Amino acid sequence: SVHWHGIAVPNIADGPAGVTQDGVPPGESYGYDFIANAPGTFWYHS
Repeated sequence: SVHWHGIAVPNIADGPAGVTQDGVPPGESYGYDFIANAPGTFWYHS
């Protein structure tokens, strides 16, 4: 899972696995889909 700072993303695409989104099983992938429409410098972490 990824936690974003300063970027407005849907709740399902932000936060800890098991709370706001399911964990990604080994060998699988998850694509984040949102529009980054605010200019600036932002950060994220997993």
